[in-house]
Amino acid sequence: MIAEIIPFIRLPRQLATFTYAVPVELAGHLAIGQYVKIPFRTQKIFGLVVEIKPNQTNGLKSIEKIINPIPLIGHDYIEYLKKVAGFYGVSLSIVSALALPPLQSQKITD
Repeated sequence: MIAEIIPFIRLPRQLATFTYAVPVELAGHLAIGQYVKIPFRTQKIFGLVVEIKPNQTNGLKSIEKIINPIPLIGHDYIEYLKKVAGFYGVSLSIVSALALPPLQSQKITD
């Protein structure tokens, strides 16, 4: 199983989502609209799950942790954020980070 995730970092507007493998232990708990912790380059950052697919996971990095068990937004709101990002010509990661409650990594324990 794989998940499309919006990483919460500044990205060029062409890079909307990244694909990550869903570990077996998280597969039954992962849902669209949840915050997750993901590896991105050399750091660990937060992201938003926007799509889940039953594809192969060959060579993909894995989601590390689900931050909130209850999804914050639904599919309709994600589509709305995509339209807003396109209208203003900015990346989906910036629009998502501004539209959702802030995450303070120092207050989240592992």
